[in-house]
Amino acid sequence: MRKLFLDVFDNYTEFYNNPAENINIKKTIKYDIPYEMNTILQLDPKKYLITGSYGVGNPTETPWIAIFDRSITVSAQHGFYVVILFRKDMQGCYLSLNQGTTYLRNKFKGYKPVQKMKEVATKLENSLSFHTVNGLISEINLASIQQNARAYEAANIQAKFYARNAFPSNEELAVDVQDMLENLDKIKNFIGIRTLDQVIDDLIYQEEINDVKFQEDVLISLPAKTIQAPNPVPNKTMSSPNTEKYLRDSKIAKEALILAEYKCEADPTHLTFVSPLTGENFVEAHHLIPISFQNDFKYSLDVPGNIISLCPNCHREIHHGVNENKAKMIRTFYEKRKEILRVFGINEELNNIFKMYRLSFFSIKNSDFL
Repeated sequence: MRKLFLDVFDNYTEFYNNPAENINIKKTIKYDIPYEMNTILQLDPKKYLITGSYGVGNPTETPWIAIFDRSITVSAQHGFYVVILFRKDMQGCYLSLNQGTTYLRNKFKGYKPVQKMKEVATKLENSLSFHTVNGLISEINLASIQQNARAYEAANIQAKFYARNAFPSNEELAVDVQDMLENLDKIKNFIGIRTLDQVIDDLIYQEEINDVKFQEDVLISLPAKTIQAPNPVPNKTMSSPNTEKYLRDSKIAKEALILAEYKCEADPTHLTFVSPLTGENFVEAHHLIPISFQNDFKYSLDVPGNIISLCPNCHREIHHGVNENKAKMIRTFYEKRKEILRVFGINEELNNIFKMYRLSFFSIKNSDFL
């Protein structure tokens, strides 16, 4: 297998620049690698389809080899699948759990489809207890500005990088692929009997709907009086078929807003309107460390020390803004809260919090200069 991948690494750029000069690389991508992977993985051909692509019409800068679960999709245009994506510079490739970008681009045309791809990826990763793949990363860089490459980067759910000079053995690759296919099975179970449209709408909109209801509950709640010590993990509830989520307590959020004096902690001069329910500036509660990561923590994340008071605009920005601004906000809040977080038994490095928001190293470094 390594020899076939090295053939692509060594010769694909020449083929891309002169497609008529090296047609053998087409055979390597389209037939030889899929055949060898079938031999190594011993997957049931009735359940799985392995195929490769170097582009339709003109060659693509980033060829790929995909493994489709036939019950989900047999196309890279829609659904979810496992794929090996080559970087444009051929310095390596990614084993990626990914999603069909054409479908999402069409579904959200005119409504920031690339951002929607990232949202789906983030919410799937946060909602499902994925099997841990050794060396896992959440961001990929295909070193290409082509539209398809940018979409694959945004749609990546989780990935592992293989450097050109350190491509794994057949046995190592098989283990990684099997682990990734287990996570694809978790997505299939999450989908259940729902259509793809229903699944995507639930992922994109249901959390927003739930948060609106939560913020309304915060307004009418009496504040809690949380002990400044490690608190027990909150209870869970079913949020969708086959998925549980941790409950947020509106009383604790109300306590955090009062402690912040109903000011936006991103900028205290951000005034909105006076809420008739509180008689104070209207703000919303945001968990700095998302409660969806509660499984990774021994003590509750639903505590005042982890809840930030934000005006609605800043609240939207920390969820949907450009990465550099999000990174700057998270860094600022972390520096303000890291000591009180430790009082509540929450010890987490800033870099790990950045990863929870799926922020890249480039975004994080750029935020230093904002």
